[in-house]
Amino acid sequence: MNNPNPEEIYKKLFKRNHQAAESYLLVFKKLSGQLSKIELGLWSSITQDFVEKGWHSWRCALDYLDLSSFCQNKLGNEALIHTGEFALNLLELSQQSAQSYLKGVHIALEKDRLDTILIIESCGQSLKQSYPQASNLLTDFYEIAFQFEMDALNCWCETIGSLAASGRQAVYDYVQLSQKYPEVNWEYASKLYLLSKLLGRSYIEMPELFTGKLHLEPGSEHRGKQFRKLLLQTARTHPDIDWLQVLILKSLKSEKIHQIVLLSEDDPHLLLALIEVVDCLPQDRTDALRTWVEEGRKLSLQNHAAGIAFLKLESNQGQRRLDRILGRVRLSDHQRSLKIYLEGMSDAPLRLSESQSGLVYNEENTIYLPTLIGLYNTIEENFKYLKLAITHQLASYEFGTFRFRYLDSPFPFTHFFHSFNNPDLASTLFRLLESARLDWRLEHEYKGLKQLLRKVKPEAFQSLEFDQDVHELLRFVLWLTLDGSHKGDELSEIQKEILESISILRIEGASVADTAIVLTKCYTLLTDDLGDQSICTKIPSVHYRGRLDLSSSFSVLQFGLSSEEAAKDQQDAEQLGPPAEGDISELVQGDAPDAEGIELLESMTEANETSKKELGPETVEMEGRASSEQQEHSYLYDEWDYQINDYRTAWCTLYEMRAKDENREYVSKTLLELDHVSRQVKKQLNKIRPELHQKIKGLVDGEELDLDRAISAVIDRKSGFCPSEAIYVQKQKQLRDVAALFLLDMSASTDDVIDDQDSGGNKIIDLEKKAVILMAEGLEKLGDRYAICGFSGYGRDRIEYTVCKSFDDSYDNTAKARIGGIKPCRSTRMGPAIRHASRMLQETDAKVKALIILSDGYPQDFDYGSDRSSKIYGIRDTAKALVEASGFGVISFCLTVDPSGHDYLKEMCPAKKYMVMQDISQLPTELSKIYQSLTTS
Repeated sequence: MNNPNPEEIYKKLFKRNHQAAESYLLVFKKLSGQLSKIELGLWSSITQDFVEKGWHSWRCALDYLDLSSFCQNKLGNEALIHTGEFALNLLELSQQSAQSYLKGVHIALEKDRLDTILIIESCGQSLKQSYPQASNLLTDFYEIAFQFEMDALNCWCETIGSLAASGRQAVYDYVQLSQKYPEVNWEYASKLYLLSKLLGRSYIEMPELFTGKLHLEPGSEHRGKQFRKLLLQTARTHPDIDWLQVLILKSLKSEKIHQIVLLSEDDPHLLLALIEVVDCLPQDRTDALRTWVEEGRKLSLQNHAAGIAFLKLESNQGQRRLDRILGRVRLSDHQRSLKIYLEGMSDAPLRLSESQSGLVYNEENTIYLPTLIGLYNTIEENFKYLKLAITHQLASYEFGTFRFRYLDSPFPFTHFFHSFNNPDLASTLFRLLESARLDWRLEHEYKGLKQLLRKVKPEAFQSLEFDQDVHELLRFVLWLTLDGSHKGDELSEIQKEILESISILRIEGASVADTAIVLTKCYTLLTDDLGDQSICTKIPSVHYRGRLDLSSSFSVLQFGLSSEEAAKDQQDAEQLGPPAEGDISELVQGDAPDAEGIELLESMTEANETSKKELGPETVEMEGRASSEQQEHSYLYDEWDYQINDYRTAWCTLYEMRAKDENREYVSKTLLELDHVSRQVKKQLNKIRPELHQKIKGLVDGEELDLDRAISAVIDRKSGFCPSEAIYVQKQKQLRDVAALFLLDMSASTDDVIDDQDSGGNKIIDLEKKAVILMAEGLEKLGDRYAICGFSGYGRDRIEYTVCKSFDDSYDNTAKARIGGIKPCRSTRMGPAIRHASRMLQETDAKVKALIILSDGYPQDFDYGSDRSSKIYGIRDTAKALVEASGFGVISFCLTVDPSGHDYLKEMCPAKKYMVMQDISQLPTELSKIYQSLTTS
């Protein structure tokens, strides 16, 4: 069209669309002075072709006309014609793709991204050639492509070009993600996507990692670049998705994670280690962490596995070193000194143990404390805090919390709290007030604690996180119990009354009965103001006070109370019993500050008569009634890793359980079948002689006189009776103080039939069971304490330790049925089982502790060391566990029916403390001989 006639073209366009025709005339006038006649003709022809290509193609004509003047001004005449022809080519595929292209060009011109147009056209043309029918893909491509800056666009288009070889769906997914997350750093994301599609997709779908608080923090752009560079390096060496997902999720919770990750300094292995444990690292202590990471790096240069375990906090060395750097105190490291402190503070038989929940509390004469204390920056401060927590728990015993009595009830706290309409509120208030009383008593009795308590209390309150529903008055009570400061003129009337009531507990010598009286006052004040049932009682625990467990299972321990204190405790307890008519004044004599206290106690007692009847067995049980025996208890155990020459801390989870399978006929059948062997075993065990001396009285000859009997003989003689000559005492060996634990291998291989003509088709597990049954029969007559357990499991997270008979169990039908029900299970992770067996033996306090292990092969499990085919890891860990047992005074012996046992038992067991059974049918009789040698001098 050399000489375009705008009138004719206008008429043709008008027949298709009035708006397109009008727009054409306006733009034609603007371009007439800019384009040559040939160029103007080409432009008009393109416009006309747009309109005539389809029913709605006039929309493309409108977009092209809208763009034309702008495009000619920005890019020139040739580019204007090229843009129209390129769009016409897309129009043959679909109207939508042509429109998205034209609108995209308009965006690029507006943002002065002129150099991006050719790159986009080139990439789009390649897609069209690869997938000529993919109209939707091209439409989406052009909609997103024109949004990018040049650097990001190059990376993005490069990724699309690479993905094109993987198929249309791969490109489509990538473009869809691009549309959904346009704010992503595509320059970086595309590189990651090329390294691993899964990694890239994971990153793109969580763009907050780099679009939020990390690299956009003021002054941290350089760190962001370092961070991205490090992650790309890691992606090249570890193109799996898990580590990046973990990093992204943890990054969203932490503002300083990039600081920790950068400490790995371009080492992908160290980076992956830090990512795993970042939640356990104090991110506000960057300098201390830098010191710790540097030590881990140096260690990794000497022993790579040890360095990684150090930084993943898997090794004992890594954890202990971080604790020292951060000033943290680990309970296990200070057990001895704390035990001495405990004994110095009380003459009661109290024990310390680690709290699984991390809370401080006491139960059954045991004080439970957190495994790790890190509230302060120095070991000295944290150790002081630990002693304070112990002392507060001791105070509940020393100052009479558990001497509380109410209506002669065996469950005084439960009945007392249920005398109120809202028992939960009463219980919460009591715990708050009683904990405060104990602190104030400590300040009176132990002056050295006053300064520490006054320092810790405000810090404790500031660290509390309250539920939104907790009423301000309840917070106020807690604030007062922590010595919160206040101004009288700022308090409401009810707050003043609460303050006045609580002041009673500050008086030197305040008792638990005073706490009960103050509770009734505060309860009335709160419920009068707020209503009985509308108060949220979810009060957080004050860290050093922990949880005040008011279980009735507590032993009442006396701490050398004076007669006056003991009498006062008795008097206080009696005051909370039902009063005789007219004796109210005596009931609260010396304790209630005014008549109001008398009325409260009286109304409380009356209310109890009704509520006591409503208490069901479930309510009574909540205060310390032992619930039914749990099926499983979990324990964490370290494991020795010879490759890092250190323990992997809390590496294995062992589940102690009672045997679930039972076979009630097995023991009786075994005894019938092996009657002759049973007699031999008993005969062998009968040869064992007592080794502990016991004073035997009433003998006619001995080392010393029995004074009581001698006096009786003199009296008889003077009275004319014939005196007894049995007036002497003699030391004789009458006792044995032995505890023996038989530990059976219950691995799957024990299901094998014994390859022996005399075996009678027995399996290895049957031989183990029959041996311990015969031993049990003999030991019942000998009188030694013994336990029978088995072990198996699968992996370090599931070691199963089955108790058939514990030291405290009787050898009854239940125990026999459990032994009979032992079945082969899975693997043989021996180290944790030995450590748990040693633990059971230590708890017996027996003079002689013997551990006898019956196995059919070397220790093995699918994750017993990094190399599943290697036996060394399991053997070394088992050897270490046996050395640990010896350190606790446990004598061990390993019996195996594995013919190749000599190869590893000599490395695993102490000298002369193992045996390989050549004739395994002799196991029962050999076991009795071994037992005799272990338990006698």
